[in-house]
Amino acid sequence: MSGSAGVSDGVVKKTILSNISSMKVPHMRPNKLRKILCKVTNCTWTQYQNILDAMINDGTIETRMVEGEMVILSSGQVGVNSADADDTKASSSSDTELETITEEMTIPIEIILHLTRKGRKKQKNIETNSKTKITYDAETTKITKTKQPNGVKNGTLIITKTWDPNFIPPAKNDEPELDAKEAKKEAKKVAKKQFKAAKFFIQGMLKSYQENPEHFAPKKAGGTFAEQDEAKKMKEELSKKRRKKDKNIDTDASKKKKKKRKFY
Repeated sequence: MSGSAGVSDGVVKKTILSNISSMKVPHMRPNKLRKILCKVTNCTWTQYQNILDAMINDGTIETRMVEGEMVILSSGQVGVNSADADDTKASSSSDTELETITEEMTIPIEIILHLTRKGRKKQKNIETNSKTKITYDAETTKITKTKQPNGVKNGTLIITKTWDPNFIPPAKNDEPELDAKEAKKEAKKVAKKQFKAAKFFIQGMLKSYQENPEHFAPKKAGGTFAEQDEAKKMKEELSKKRRKKDKNIDTDASKKKKKKRKFY
């Protein structure tokens, strides 16, 4: 079968295998390989994708998920048949050793309850922005479920950052991908930066708590008496402004009406 660009599928397949066998990195993104193939063979994107999918399905090419993205493994994994594919995937997964940074922080229980209110909205924001995971020790976890500190003043918060040291980050602006050694160094640098960001968020909340602990107290129905008084004043102020505005409109309308009057 031939592709629409006039290049045979056989040529495209051989070129794919040739590029994978000469890879100097553990794995490559399909889009990166596609750019190389389309440039070298003049095949179309559709032709490349169809051939690649067939090679993955029959076990000619081995893939795995890295940081939520599918990547093509280097030549060490090429040529496995479909019967061995599952075993290879399992061994690849178990052989990958993830690296971890973790730290426990003892902070006021009010901050932890603040983080875990409203479906852990505050906690999830920190996790999303720093790409870390926040957990708590057993005793603190119980308090987050009951929402009742029962005299406990502090809780234990645990920040964890886990990453794959063998992950090759996507190349930017068609720059060459990093080699394995550089990628490992870069991955560790990024992980430490993200871990520090999570700590920074928590330390910022701790500083805010020390300056204004009332901010971390759960909101009561209707708010505090001071908040209710403030809301009442604002409501009265708005009402006055509306009445004044309505009065001005009536006055202007009356003036215009008088000007239009004709006396015969």
